Amino acid sequence: MPKLPPRIGSTKGRPAWARTSSARIRGYTLQQLRRRLFDEQPLCVSCLELGRTEPATIRDHIVPLAEGGLDLEANTQALCAACHDRKSALETKRGSARSKL
Repeated sequence: MPKLPPRIGSTKGRPAWARTSSARIRGYTLQQLRRRLFDEQPLCVSCLELGRTEPATIRDHIVPLAEGGLDLEANTQALCAACHDRKSALETKRGSARSKL
């Protein structure tokens, strides 16, 4: 008998962190939070630390959700795309190292 695809919202087959994490903020609420973050932090926080001024375009989780971070305003920062890509690459490398353990 053929297998049915997993149901939407089903946790079967997902990694452990995805089964236990809380619901992500989405839609209109997320857009409001992004707008508020960029109003408060219009420039990339990583670039500012290096003395550069780049506009922030991405709402980033300081502690990634995959590493146990929460989807809260206190766990977010404003980053430009280049800094976000660099940070994400490091997080992916850490995740790969964890999965090999």
